[in-house]
Amino acid sequence: MLKLLLWDVDGTLVDVDGAGRRAFIAAMRECFGIAEASLQSVEFDGRTDTHIIKQLLDLYDLSFNEENHRALESGYVRNIDRELSLGRPRVLPGVKEILNGVEERPDLFQGLLTGNTTAGARTKMEFFGISSYFPFGGYGDEHFDRHAIGIDALQRASEYSGHNFDPECVYVIGDTPHDITCGQALGARTIAVATGKTSAEGLNQLQPTALFNEFCNAEEFFAVIDG
Repeated sequence: MLKLLLWDVDGTLVDVDGAGRRAFIAAMRECFGIAEASLQSVEFDGRTDTHIIKQLLDLYDLSFNEENHRALESGYVRNIDRELSLGRPRVLPGVKEILNGVEERPDLFQGLLTGNTTAGARTKMEFFGISSYFPFGGYGDEHFDRHAIGIDALQRASEYSGHNFDPECVYVIGDTPHDITCGQALGARTIAVATGKTSAEGLNQLQPTALFNEFCNAEEFFAVIDG
């Protein structure tokens, strides 16, 4: 039976050490002349980049129109690679072992389900050297809602694999409540990991299929997938 794994990026696969926030601050300066944009009231965790961009534009009374949206999105992508190189980003513990394990199994496919834009996700994956693991995905270019991104990811997974995945064979993997509720809305199984800002207790309240503190034990991870 073929199964599909859909991965969140930030806080699940990688820790970017604040590079995303710094890239948005730089983009606000470049695009709108706002020298020290404050992101204190902007919600990042589990949100799509489109939603984050709207929050930033609203915060500074800038119109959320196509021109401003694309300008800020492009500015962010221009700056993210530089900001990654200035910090101490890392692939999270155990992730590469699991990704390699998935690649070795012909019954498993994996892609992304992320609020990052396509270009932003690609830049991050290439920086960490893990882009080849994710030939398809759903991205935050257009959608505010992760559920809509999940539908995109499922469609692209089917196009890539030539197989329509039953919901019980799909695993949505993430570190925020938004990841878990997205998977549940799709009818998929969900794997929560407490390597982001939400505690294991907070994630457990949403009753994911499985909960990990981190992904250091590949055998336990695959036991969930094969259960």
